[in-house]
Amino acid sequence: MMGERFRIAHAIWAVTTLFILVSTAAPFHFDTSFQSLSSHLSRIQLNPLISPDTGRRISIPDFVQNLLLFVPFGAAAVLTFGGDMPVRRIVSATLLGCALSVAAESIQLFTTHRISSLADILANTAGAASGAMLAAICRRLQWTRHVRRLKSDAAAAPTYRAVLVTTLLVGIASWEPFDVTLDVGVVAGHVTAMRTSLSHVSFSPEHLVMFVLFLLFGFMLTQWIRELHVRFAVMVGIVAAISVGIALETSQVFIQSRQPTMTDALVNAAGAVAGAVVSTVQADVRSKLRVLTIVCLFASAVTIVQWVSGRQAGFPVLRNIGLSLVGAYVGMWSAARTLAQNTD
Repeated sequence: MMGERFRIAHAIWAVTTLFILVSTAAPFHFDTSFQSLSSHLSRIQLNPLISPDTGRRISIPDFVQNLLLFVPFGAAAVLTFGGDMPVRRIVSATLLGCALSVAAESIQLFTTHRISSLADILANTAGAASGAMLAAICRRLQWTRHVRRLKSDAAAAPTYRAVLVTTLLVGIASWEPFDVTLDVGVVAGHVTAMRTSLSHVSFSPEHLVMFVLFLLFGFMLTQWIRELHVRFAVMVGIVAAISVGIALETSQVFIQSRQPTMTDALVNAAGAVAGAVVSTVQADVRSKLRVLTIVCLFASAVTIVQWVSGRQAGFPVLRNIGLSLVGAYVGMWSAARTLAQNTD
């Protein structure tokens, strides 16, 4: 049990670190020329309370969002470290958060759309420290005992890991390129546009990938709930999957480069419902997983055809192809895992 807990903590920490590096480097437009590097360095303000963008005091929403970005990192770091010295764990997590922030800001020196800032390092370090302290307090209060009991039941289900992976997939598909913003003007503009889209619903082949990803997610989530022997498992799975789909789409008001629409929310919900319904089909789980794998491969093939024909281009189409292929791999891996468990 102890080893399993540390493995999960390490996995969460690794995923959090990768997420931070990806989100701070997106949209991955790099310029390694000396002129570009000199320009970035000249804009850095030695005063961490001064924004390099405006030359004025840093924006409170920007500071808060940078702080929140590193809270999970600090919490995961404390849960990963062993020992019974909370102060040492908190200090270590804070220093690691600072080091990761410096690395991320250094990477931004070679990008064309990002600006390095000491203010970001300050906010990120404060976020790591806050997350570390919260995790240490929770651990001190023995909340982990209750979490461990709940986790032991949930993790025992065969579909548990597949649910985690598919949740990560739909999260990436909904939030990439992870340029989170708390700017009131941007958020208000997204909300206004979303309200306008309520009366304009139009579907296109580009929605196929999102439908398939939520199809896979809805199936895995409902199957997991059924394995936990929850009453009215299918209905609970449908409601939970739809809620996640709508929540992820609505949360895009805080993603600067994304625009939430009613069409996307309906696609997410339809895929989630379809996945939940597939879990009720009278067939063995391996057969249903194989069908879902074929569906993911089909979505990837359609996207590749659109890319080759010039109907789609750029990083989004590569992202959709990659997510579809990962979804297919999850289906095959889950089928193989089910077969191994049945054999045992």
